[in-house]
Amino acid sequence: MFYRPGNFSIRLGATKREEFDEGTMVFSIPPTNIFRHPNFSSTETSLRNDIAMIKLPIGITFPTRPVKNATIAVIKLPSVSAKKKTYVGENALMSGWGQFEEDGDFSDFLNWAINPVIANADCQAKFSSLGLDYVYNGSICTSTSSLTGTCEVKIVVFFNDGPYLI
Repeated sequence: MFYRPGNFSIRLGATKREEFDEGTMVFSIPPTNIFRHPNFSSTETSLRNDIAMIKLPIGITFPTRPVKNATIAVIKLPSVSAKKKTYVGENALMSGWGQFEEDGDFSDFLNWAINPVIANADCQAKFSSLGLDYVYNGSICTSTSSLTGTCEVKIVVFFNDGPYLI
C-alpha cells in the first residue's frame, strides 16, 4: 500500500536523526513535489521500482571543488548507456538509517559501509531463502553478512570522473 503524505520535512546534510548538525538544511515538502516511479509496486515481498525524486523548493549551490567531510555533494546519475552495466566487482559505498537487527530500532546516526557489488543470481539466492523477491533486472546487490536494512540504503560507486548513484 502506498501512503500519500501531507507535507513532510526533509533535512539535507543530516548525520543524526534526532539532532541538527551544523549546516543542516530543512525544507517542508508538499506531496506535489514528490515524483515516484510510474511503475512502482509495493507488496510484502517485493519493492519493484522503489525510487522517487523530490523537487526542493529552492536551488542548492554546491562548491566547485570537493570539500573534505562535506555531508552534501553533487552526485552523478549513470548514463542511459550504463543501464545494462552490472557493476559486479566494483566497490560500492552504501549509506542509510537502516536497522542492525530484524525488528530493531532504526539507527540514530547515518551509517555507511563499502562492499563489493555481487551478481544478482547470488543475491537472489540469499533473498529467496527468506521467501523474498527483492532482486530483479536493474537491481544492484552488495556482499554483506546481513540483509537487514537493505531497502534503506543508497549505493554509490566512485569512478575517475566522480561518484555515481547506481
